[in-house]
This record gives sequence, C-alpha cells and structure tokens, in this order.
Amino acid sequence: MKALYYAKIGHIDWWIGKILDTLEERGMLDNTAIIFCSDHGEMLGDKGRLGKSVFYEEAVHIPLIIRPVEADRRETVCDRLVSLIDVYPTILDLADCKFVWRGFRKSLLSLINEPEIPHHDVVFSEIEVSQQEEL
Repeated sequence: MKALYYAKIGHIDWWIGKILDTLEERGMLDNTAIIFCSDHGEMLGDKGRLGKSVFYEEAVHIPLIIRPVEADRRETVCDRLVSLIDVYPTILDLADCKFVWRGFRKSLLSLINEPEIPHHDVVFSEIEVSQQEEL
C-alpha cells in the first residue's frame, strides 16, 4: 500500500518536473508563479488507520509550496497555520489583482516576505461521513 502511494507521488513529481522543464525551455519559468498543494494527507496504516477521514496530523497536514515570479522570489519556510481557502486570494495577489477580502481567507504572499507575521490563529476543516462509514 505504501509502495503504491509513494509510486503515485513519484509519478506526480515526474510530471511536475516535465512541466517545469517545458516552462524553462520556452523561457517562461522565471515569469511564472507556481502553487503546489494537496487537498488532504493520507493515513497509510499509521495508527492502524487507512484513508483520510480523521483529523490526525498525517491526514490534515499537507504540502503547500508557493513559487512567485523571479522578482518576488525568496527561499522561505513558514510554519504558520494556513488553509486552502487562502490559495484563491493568493492567486489574485500574484496576478496583482487588487481586492479587499472580508472574512477568513487571506493571501499568503505576505508570509513569503515575513514568515513570522501573524496569519491565522485557527483553521477550519470538515469531514463528511457517509451512512455506510458510520456502520
């Protein structure tokens, strides 16, 4: 099970490499912003569980990589709480679209420049359990 999962990750990694190579070959890489993320983790047998329908770290802590265009790029690692709802305002921010956000979502670009600034105190998530899973 783990070998298959890691093979799938390797396949995704290979395709990301192909995309980046193509952007570089066409002279577009330095002028292209890239966001890579996943929608969920996977238990893979950890704690005796399969699947993703629990709130353990393995299931909810996901990769999120933002690579702005070259002029704005810094190598930064940030351990702040963020959420996938932050990706949409981040895309608009990368596109230099001025928009005033109300509510919980926030652009992540400020964390690239200042990874220690406050962002979210909490993040929200939900799990939908089917009737069959409840049995």
